[in-house]
Amino acid sequence: MGKRARPGLYQCSSGDCRHQFTVTTRTPLHSTKLPLRTWLTGLWLVLQSDKGISSVRLAEALGISQQAAWRMGHALRLMLTNHDQLGGIVEVDEFYFGGKPRLDADSPHPGRGRKGLRRTLKQPAIAIIQRPDDLTKGAPAGKARAAVVSDLSETEANRVLGETGACQRY
Repeated sequence: MGKRARPGLYQCSSGDCRHQFTVTTRTPLHSTKLPLRTWLTGLWLVLQSDKGISSVRLAEALGISQQAAWRMGHALRLMLTNHDQLGGIVEVDEFYFGGKPRLDADSPHPGRGRKGLRRTLKQPAIAIIQRPDDLTKGAPAGKARAAVVSDLSETEANRVLGETGACQRY
């Protein structure tokens, strides 16, 4: 990576480059005057609100001006959009996640599923992973997406694939 030039500023250790950078370089948070902690708290508030959060409420919660909260809200929503769609060869797999359910005398045991498969109380999800173009050591890995689904049917898988832009079939 590089060595520290000053607190928060890093420098490339290559003799030719010597480029100085911070953790927010080439991100939407570059050259912001607000602390990173405020941005992360704002992101948490945006993600936790089901119907969105107004700039007035965001400003009150973060202790910043309404105009700054309005700009922050727009920047955070832009960061949350999916700009880069998956392409090339993608692999799709389903999985269940969640821990072992607590024993509750009132709830019945899940029992056996159809055709000998165990029925589970865990949440089903679908993972989509893009194969990287370059398979050499040290090359960047492919992008990955995961989505919680209601069931593992083909229609649900097609819906998730359509949202990620990986719906081309061969």
